[in-house]
Amino acid sequence: MTGERFKVGIRLGRHIVIELMDCPSELLDSIDFLKRTLREAAAAAKSTVISDYFYKFKPQGVSGFVL
Repeated sequence: MTGERFKVGIRLGRHIVIELMDCPSELLDSIDFLKRTLREAAAAAKSTVISDYFYKFKPQGVSGFVL
């Protein structure tokens, strides 16, 4: 693998990972807040939102993405 070159193809999109820290715990446990925040971030990045998915863990926690 050393010295190999890779062809650069067409850029299909952007992958952004967001870790929210020092936020009120009730906001980090809210699907509505996180969905709104991620959709606003996508709009600010001038991205086209195709779909989203969020999962609420018990007793607390939310994970999700916007595609």
